[in-house]
Amino acid sequence: MPPAAKKDCSVVLFDVKAQALARQTLAKICCTNFFSGSKDLTKLILLNSDVTENRLNAKDGGYDNINEVSKDITTYDPKLVFEMINENNEPGEANWLEGLYVAVKNLEEEFEDIGGIITHQILFITDLATPLGDNNQTLIDKIVRGIKKLNAFLYVVGPEIEVPFTIKSPQHVKLWMKNFKATTDNLTVLQKIISQIDNSVVCDYKMGVHLFFAFKNKIGGQPWQVPLGLGSKIQIPAQTVKVLDMDVKCKLVSTQGAIRNPAWIDAEDETVEVDASDVISGIMRHGKFVQMPENKMFQVENPRSFSVLCFTDSVNVPEYLMRGDGCYRVLPNSTPERNEALNILIDRLAEQKKYVIARRIYNNNFAPKIVVLVPKPDNNPKCFLFTSLPFNENIRVNYRERKLESAPQVDTSDEIYSFLDSLNTESDKSEKKLSLGINMMQNSNSQRLVNKGADKLLEKPMALEDVDIDLLEPPSDVVCEGLKKLWAERTVKEEKAKKEEGGGDDSDNDFDW
Repeated sequence: MPPAAKKDCSVVLFDVKAQALARQTLAKICCTNFFSGSKDLTKLILLNSDVTENRLNAKDGGYDNINEVSKDITTYDPKLVFEMINENNEPGEANWLEGLYVAVKNLEEEFEDIGGIITHQILFITDLATPLGDNNQTLIDKIVRGIKKLNAFLYVVGPEIEVPFTIKSPQHVKLWMKNFKATTDNLTVLQKIISQIDNSVVCDYKMGVHLFFAFKNKIGGQPWQVPLGLGSKIQIPAQTVKVLDMDVKCKLVSTQGAIRNPAWIDAEDETVEVDASDVISGIMRHGKFVQMPENKMFQVENPRSFSVLCFTDSVNVPEYLMRGDGCYRVLPNSTPERNEALNILIDRLAEQKKYVIARRIYNNNFAPKIVVLVPKPDNNPKCFLFTSLPFNENIRVNYRERKLESAPQVDTSDEIYSFLDSLNTESDKSEKKLSLGINMMQNSNSQRLVNKGADKLLEKPMALEDVDIDLLEPPSDVVCEGLKKLWAERTVKEEKAKKEEGGGDDSDNDFDW
């Protein structure tokens, strides 16, 4: 059985009274998922519908003009979604906080039986023009509790919000939301919710199309809710959260060509190579060889776990060994009384300058990893930092220049750097200012394909390019002036004359005729 797949499970709360761009935004998100073959799941709820049909109305009354129009969870099927919207497109008058709470309850109840590694999302597409009723604070508290319980992401897409700097990472989104300025009464209420939720954003339609995919848990980014085990009896409540990814910017390539595939050699005579078909995989147990298929060698069938193997002095784990795929924090995950055990463990280990060596199985059928936990008593809250330790073939060899002075010298040009900076949208010197950095945006070529595919799939012009962010404006002539000065101006006539004088060189290295 393969490891459980990562899924994003969302509830879409769609305001039928919002601008036309709201429908294009929903279509763009649905079509992007649909054409990519995504297995993510969703459910649609209509706000300001002429129909009232939702679980909270059925239970307690109220919650008017909110329609749980899709009765079951489904994949992102644009045809199905727009059929449901078009059948219920007469506007009513709803309280958008009530609609948001209905969405939270759907997220809690509809996806509880979905297996695998889940990221929960609420996508609220609205211009926030609907007035609010009474009891706002009560609803706000319920919404915040529900979202925090699921560690869900909240996207409010539609309102025009000032973007003071280019958003280049999920951390930038959080910084932006921490300081965004509310300009209307509805945004002031929304700000009370946003300020209490770690993963939330309010933005315009164009940014929303991209942030719905870029601002979420990546693989391994979900809070990992597994206690830290000590022996066979003690389980300390904990959750593990990734804080840093490993990002390899460049790597060394052998000058002797590609590294050859590994081969089997005799353990006693390394000059003797053994054909792979003659090799039998297995393990030694009690002095006997036990045959075992290679694909079963490290398979784990017990449930995911996080257990302490031993404690060791910090000097035994130097920093150069801490080369795992990212860095994580192990945080308390219960009431203050139950978290005291983790806090005491962190304090005592820090006092004695000791680290924890632990074994982590991320999910069923995953290979175990050996990790180091570094106590951080001064953090708020107290926590462990952890990363995996290298084992066997994962131990890396350090490379360095044989003679540093023999490295090639490179002449730099300020004009070249200025030109490249002017094209780099993530540079402070860029001529084009963008609200989103490239790494937070969908691929522009794939988005054009989605735009064309949506027209064919839905059998009408959707004009999805209206919610695209244009990246292809050519740079101004002023930007290129510094670059032009690096080369003498040449004309085609002069170059042809040079070619003729030189014997008619047919190569196209210099000029493409």
